[in-house]
Amino acid sequence: MSDEVPVYTRAQVEAEVARLYGNNSVKGIMALLDQYRSELGGVERVQMGILKLSEGDISKLRHYVEEARKDFRDILYWAEYYGR
Repeated sequence: MSDEVPVYTRAQVEAEVARLYGNNSVKGIMALLDQYRSELGGVERVQMGILKLSEGDISKLRHYVEEARKDFRDILYWAEYYGR
């Protein structure tokens, strides 16, 4: 298991949104993802985790944004480590 922490940019998050939801949905989906905020940094990593877990389903996306707002570590665990 690698100890490297993935680092993502906003552009990478937007590209993943376009891939999962279509180019016309980027602005709206980003607005939903931006409901998760952190003063600790790593927002894009959590957002990528949310996108992975959502599997292109808007109701799942909303659910995981709410979960991230409660405890972002759950998102990182479920997206990056669960099932390894």
